[in-house]
Amino acid sequence: MIYFNLIEEFKRKYRNTLIGEIGKIFINKIRTLRFYCRLIYYRYFPKSYTKHKKYSVNNSVSQRENWSATFNSHSNVEYELKRTFLWGDLGDKNELTLKYNELLKKILQYSHPHVTVLELGAYDGMWTQYFLEAEKIICVDLFEYGFYKLKERCNSDKIQFYCTEGNELRGIMDNSVDLAFSVDSLVRASKDDITCYFNEFLRVLKQDGVAVLHLPCLESPMSMGSCFTYLTLKDIKRLCIAVFSKYEIHFNILPHGVIVEGFK
Repeated sequence: MIYFNLIEEFKRKYRNTLIGEIGKIFINKIRTLRFYCRLIYYRYFPKSYTKHKKYSVNNSVSQRENWSATFNSHSNVEYELKRTFLWGDLGDKNELTLKYNELLKKILQYSHPHVTVLELGAYDGMWTQYFLEAEKIICVDLFEYGFYKLKERCNSDKIQFYCTEGNELRGIMDNSVDLAFSVDSLVRASKDDITCYFNEFLRVLKQDGVAVLHLPCLESPMSMGSCFTYLTLKDIKRLCIAVFSKYEIHFNILPHGVIVEGFK
């Protein structure tokens, strides 16, 4: 905490000065060095990472409780007016939503009127609204509260819901999905649950199906900084090899984790 306070004080004091610009370069170098030192340390001592208090919520039970409480804490007025989504809106103008929109374009290239889309972690429909041209949309989440508002917002008979236990898609038929995607949901699923979901994607995706998945990754600075699930790049590659005939792992689309683009 002292470290961050000193940096903020320095930035305020020397803003728009030569010393400030030199200091900014130096601070960035220190941050980069700090990241790689932590990366090496956590690689060899993973228990030091997983003992973080924030890490303890990376499981389906905690996430169901957390997001149910978050959902219920927002006023019905906001929903009635349809002015907001609990998890932001892709129409917002900020750095992160620009990244999200880049990801949205990538996912949408696989969506068209004759596909079945599966969205894992649909919540209240921030992403669902952009896939209404699909033939069918299967929205999956840990609890049912958001489904009612999602359907109200999207007003489409194409939407089906499946409430998962947090590691399975048993209610979805084999070889029935053309496109599966998930954003901001699997980053706090346990490693075992992520593995289970990958096995389920192998089952439910059609032979030429595609998955676009946002995953935690130890080698992603913001993923580590947010104490997301301990998942290394090697772990991710092992999961992909087991499920996809070919795949790409993108580090530069979202700052907090990686995007896996997998082809069955």
